[in-house]
Amino acid sequence: MKRFLVSLVLLASVGVAAFAQQIKITGRVTDSHGEPIPWANVFQKGTQNGTTTDDDGRYEISVKSGDAVLVASFIGYQDKEQSSSGKSIVNFSLDSDSEVLDNAVVIGYGTARRQDLTGSVASINSDNLKNHVMFSVDDALKGGVAGLMVSSTSGQPGAASKMLIRGAASLSGSTSPLIVVDGFPLGDVSTSSGMGMSGLDSQMSSLSMINTEDIASIEVLKDASSTAIYGNRGANGVIMITTKKGRASNGRIQYNGYVSMQNLPHKYDMLDFRGYASMMNTKNPSYLLFSDSDGNLRNFDYDRIQSIDWQDRIYRTGFIHNHNLSMQHATDKTNFLISASYMQNESIIICTDWQKLTAKANVDHKFTDKLKIGADINYSRIIDDGVPTSGGDGTAVGTIMSALLSQPFDLRDEQTQTLFRRAGVEQYMINTFNEGNKQNPVTMANDIKMKKILNRTIANSYVQYSILDDLIFKVTAGFDNYAMEDKQFYPTTTPRGYLYNGQACMANISSFGWLNENTLTWSPTFAEKHRLNLMAGVTEQGSRYYYNATEASSFTNESLGYNNLSLAKDFHSYSNTSKGAMLSFIFRGNYAYDDRYIGTFTFRRDGTSSFLKNKWGSFFSGALAWNAKQEEFLKYNNAISTLKLRASVGEVGNSNVPTSGSFAQLYTTSTAFGTDLSIGQSPVTLANENLTWEKTLEYNLGLEFGILDERLHFDLDLYHKTTRDLLLEAPVLNISGYTKAWQNVGSIRNMGVEFSMNATLIDMKDFQWTFNGNISSNNSKILKLGQDGAPIYLGINCLGGQNAVILREGGSVGELYGYRAIGLYQLDEFTATESTTKPGTYTYTVKDGVPVQGVSEQPGSIKLWDKDGNGKIDDNDREVIGNFLPKFYGAFSTTFNWKSFNLYLGFQYSYGNDLYNANYAMIGFFNGDGSNQSAVWNKRWTVDNQSSRYYSQISKGLVSSAFVEDASFLRFASARFTYTLPNKLLARTKHVEGCKFYISADNIYTFTKYSGYDPEVGISQSSASAILSQGFDYGNFPHARTFTFGVNLSFK
Repeated sequence: MKRFLVSLVLLASVGVAAFAQQIKITGRVTDSHGEPIPWANVFQKGTQNGTTTDDDGRYEISVKSGDAVLVASFIGYQDKEQSSSGKSIVNFSLDSDSEVLDNAVVIGYGTARRQDLTGSVASINSDNLKNHVMFSVDDALKGGVAGLMVSSTSGQPGAASKMLIRGAASLSGSTSPLIVVDGFPLGDVSTSSGMGMSGLDSQMSSLSMINTEDIASIEVLKDASSTAIYGNRGANGVIMITTKKGRASNGRIQYNGYVSMQNLPHKYDMLDFRGYASMMNTKNPSYLLFSDSDGNLRNFDYDRIQSIDWQDRIYRTGFIHNHNLSMQHATDKTNFLISASYMQNESIIICTDWQKLTAKANVDHKFTDKLKIGADINYSRIIDDGVPTSGGDGTAVGTIMSALLSQPFDLRDEQTQTLFRRAGVEQYMINTFNEGNKQNPVTMANDIKMKKILNRTIANSYVQYSILDDLIFKVTAGFDNYAMEDKQFYPTTTPRGYLYNGQACMANISSFGWLNENTLTWSPTFAEKHRLNLMAGVTEQGSRYYYNATEASSFTNESLGYNNLSLAKDFHSYSNTSKGAMLSFIFRGNYAYDDRYIGTFTFRRDGTSSFLKNKWGSFFSGALAWNAKQEEFLKYNNAISTLKLRASVGEVGNSNVPTSGSFAQLYTTSTAFGTDLSIGQSPVTLANENLTWEKTLEYNLGLEFGILDERLHFDLDLYHKTTRDLLLEAPVLNISGYTKAWQNVGSIRNMGVEFSMNATLIDMKDFQWTFNGNISSNNSKILKLGQDGAPIYLGINCLGGQNAVILREGGSVGELYGYRAIGLYQLDEFTATESTTKPGTYTYTVKDGVPVQGVSEQPGSIKLWDKDGNGKIDDNDREVIGNFLPKFYGAFSTTFNWKSFNLYLGFQYSYGNDLYNANYAMIGFFNGDGSNQSAVWNKRWTVDNQSSRYYSQISKGLVSSAFVEDASFLRFASARFTYTLPNKLLARTKHVEGCKFYISADNIYTFTKYSGYDPEVGISQSSASAILSQGFDYGNFPHARTFTFGVNLSFK
C-alpha cells in the first residue's frame, strides 16, 4: 500500500511538472501599418509546433519553455522572430518584401539605407516584374525610372533595347549602361554572327538570358556620385540587378506560370490586285504582263483573280507558355534557393519558335559568427528558330518587307494562270515571271533556316570574414562563360539562295570573363550620432573573345542544308580573337551625423588594356545630403514625412573601344613576285597609340519630399554633364591610306530634369488606390567635334548607305539629315505638250526658274526646298529634318486594391521624337518596278485630283522629310487583374500557402500619328548597339498585342 501511495504521488508530480512547462502565449500579427495579417504562420523555432492567425491576426500557441523563440511568417512579408522571454503576449509587425527592399538599396560594392543615399539612385517597382509577359529584363525597365529611356529595336522575342541614362554621353556607340548582376559587372556579348542576313536583324538582348522571376530588386544609379565607384564603366550609368536568396524559415515551394495569345495590332494598307494592275499599267505601260501591246490595261476578271495581302499569310496568332518553379529554405546557419524556368514563344510570324531555359542555385552559409560564405550560379539557354525579318533590299530582303513588296497575287496558282491567259497574257510571260520571282514571303519563311543556340553561365562566390563587429573583409570571385552557335541556310527558292546557288553560314562565338574583388569595410558608430562607413579594395577583371565562321555556297544538293557543307563548291572562312584586362583600386567613404548631415566621397583608379599609352585613369565623386526632416523644427511635424536635399559632383570615364582603336588589326595578304607567291600580313585599320579615356563630369541637385506619412512623395533631380575627349571612329586624311580611325574628337553636353511621384489617393481597410508617374527631359548639345568643326555624316544601310544622320557642332545627338519636302509640283510649274499620236496625252517640261533635282519631275511629284536659292536641288540643300530622341518621356500607372482583388493599369509615353519611316519609303515611291505599293496610290495627286496632298511619284532612295513622321505616342501598355484566394479558404488546405490568378493584356493600344507598325521600334541598321542611328523603321519585327492568363502558387 505504501509503495502504491508513493507511486501515485510521483506520477502526480510528473503530471504537474509537465503541465507547468506548457506556457500559453498569445499575440497579434500585423503589417507595418498596423493592419492585421490573417492566417499568418506562427511557430516555435526548431520544432513542428505551430499555428495560424485568425481573421483579426490573433494567435495562440503553447510552448514548453519560457525562453522559446517564435517565428511569424507570411507570403509577401519578411519573416520575423522574437524570444518569448517569459512573456505571455508576443506581437509581431511584419515588413513587406517591397518595404524591406525599398529601405535597403544595393549600390556598388555594398548596400545602404535609403535615407543615407547622397546620389541619385532609383529603384524599379517590384510590381513591374510580376505577372505579365517579359522576354527580358529590358521589358521591366521601360518607363520604370525617371531618366532611363528604353527604346525597343524590335518586337522579336528577347530583342535588345537601346538604353540611355540621362542622354547619350558618348558618340562611340557605347552608350548603354553597365549591367551588374549580384555584384558581377557583365561584359557585352554578341548575339549576332553578322553572317548571312542575321546581321540585318535586331540583336538579342543579353538581359533576356536572365530569368525575371529570379530578380529581387533593380536599382538604377544615375549620377556620377553613384556611378564613380565603377570608374571607366560608369559614364553611361549603372543598373544593379539583385537576384533572390532563400529566406523562408519553414521552407517554401513556388510555382508561377502563364499562357498567352498574341496578335498583330494593325497592318499597312496595301494595294489589292485591281489597284496594283492599274498602277503598273500607269507607271510601266510597256510591261506586257498587265498592259497590251497598245499600252492599255488588260481586261482582267478582278472578281475571280484572288487578291492576296501577304501580311495575312506571314502573321499568325502567337502562343506563349512560361513556367517557373522555385524552392527555398533558411535556418540560423544556412539559406538556399533553387529555381528553374522554361519559356516558349511561337511568335506572330510563321515558322518562328523561341525557347528559353534557365536554372539558378544560391546558397549562403554562416560557419561562425565571423565567417560566412556564399555562392550563386545562373545558367541560361536560348534556342531561336527564326526567319530573316528586317533584312535589306533586293536579295537581302526580309520576310516583313517581302510581305509588303510582293505582288498581291500568286501566279504559281493554276486558276490565276488561267485567268491571266484569258486576259491575253502568254504562257511564256507567266513562266518568265515565276522563274525570276523568288520573293514570296511564305516560301522564304518556310525554306530559310536560321537557328541560334545561346548558352550562358554566370557564377559568383564570396567569403566574408568579420575581423571586428564593424570591420569586414570580403573576397569575391566569379566567371561569365558565353557561347553562341549560329546556323543559316538559304536555298535557291529564296532571293539570297538564288543569287548564291544555295548558301550556308555557320558561326561560333564564345567569350569568357572572370572577376576578382577584395574589399575591406569599416562601419563604426561613435557617440550614437556619428556613423562612418569606409570601404577600400582592389578589383581585377579580364575577358577573352573568340569568333569562327564559315560561308559556303554553290551547293550541288540542298537537301541537308547547313548539315553537310561538303556539298558546296565555294568556301570562305573567318576567325578573330581578342582579350582585355582591367585592374582597379577603389575607395568610398560615407559619414552621417545624427541622420541629418551626410557626405560621401568616392575615388577609383582604373588601368585598362584598351589603350596603348594612356592605360591609367582616375575618377572621383563627392556628394552632400541634408535630411531636413530630422531637424528639430520638422522632426515632430506630422504633415511632412520626408524632406531631403542632395548635391553631387563627379567624373567618370569610358574606355569602350575595340582593340583596333589603339592597335592595328592585321589580315593575311599575298602578293605574287613573278612565279613566287609571298604571304604576309597587312594592317586593315589605322592604329591610334594616343587614344585616351573619354571623361564625363556631372553635377546633380536633388530634392526628395513626402507628406502625410508618404501618402504623397516626389523626387526631383536636375543634372548637367559634359563629356570630353569623345571616342569616335572619325574620318582621316586620305594620305594615310585609310578612311576612318578611332580618335578623341570633341565634347558633348547633356542637361535635364527628372521628376517622379508616388501617391496613395485612398487608403482604407478594404480599398486602396495608388498612382505612380515619372517624366524626364534631356537636352543634348555637341560642343566640339574636332576636324576643324566639320560635320560627321553617318550612312544608313537600309537607305543604301546614304548619309541620313548628322553630327555637327551646335547640334544634338539624333538629328536626321536630308532634303526638306515642301509640297507637290503643280501644273502651273510645267509646260504641257500634247502628243500628236495619242491625243489627250501630255508631256510636261519644267518651266525656267523652278528648282528641280533633275529626276524626271512631273506634276504631282514631291517638291524639295531649294535652301540656298541657286535654282536647283543639290547636296547643298540638305539640312536637319528631324530628331529621333524625344523632348520628354515617361510613364504612369495606377493600382486599385479591393479586398482580394487588384487592378493595375500602366501607360508609357514619349513626345517630340521623330522616326524615319523607311518602310513607307519602299512602298510609296510608285515607280512601277514591280513591287507592290501602299494603297495611298489610290489617293495620289492627279490632274483630276489636284487638291490631294499625296504625291504621285518620288525618287527611290531619296532621303527626304516626306518620310519623317512624328512618332510621339501614348501607349496603354498593360492592364492586369488579379484575384488572391482568401487565407481563410487556404487554411483548409494543409500545404498551400498562397494562390493568385490573373489575366492581363500588354501593348493594348497606342495613340500616335505614326503610320507604321510601331512608333517605338527603330533599329540601327549599321550597328546593333549604337544609339546614333536608331531612328529608322525598316522591316522591323512589330510589337504584338498579348493576352495572358496566369497563376501563382506557394506551398509550405
